[in-house]
Amino acid sequence: RVLIARTAKGLTQRELVEKTGITRATISKYENYTDTQSRGPSLDTIIKLAKVLCVSVDWLVGLSNENGVNL
Repeated sequence: RVLIARTAKGLTQRELVEKTGITRATISKYENYTDTQSRGPSLDTIIKLAKVLCVSVDWLVGLSNENGVNL
């Protein structure tokens, strides 16, 4: 969902890196994250991404289909 939100906001990975301080490799990992991977982003990182991408934490982690704002 990070990829969906990032592209809907019109941000490049580089711009998301600049706004969050998260490395590009990590952003890429989150954009390609699957439930079978052993470790996803920390809660602090999820909150940071949700704020920058203007989506709800619940939507970002897949607990809701409502993102809280219009992408």
